[in-house]
Amino acid sequence: MKKKDIEVFLTNYLIEKEGKGIKKTLFKIDLLESGIIDSLDLVTISIEIEKHFKIKINPNSSKTLKNFSNFNKMINYIFSEKE
Repeated sequence: MKKKDIEVFLTNYLIEKEGKGIKKTLFKIDLLESGIIDSLDLVTISIEIEKHFKIKINPNSSKTLKNFSNFNKMINYIFSEKE
């Protein structure tokens, strides 16, 4: 698994949820504070990540919340969990 694979997966997930316009702001905004990702999304995206990348993500952990606020942090977190 490469970081680019994670980026493409997450981008496609967020485009499906928010529309193509989200691509312009993904790297600039706080995904949690802006409401792009809410508590239900945390659970849903964690399940999708688990299915796709075969890793366990706990949507209730403070580590997940911290890393899912920023698109780059999310990519790096998922990548680090796979190793």
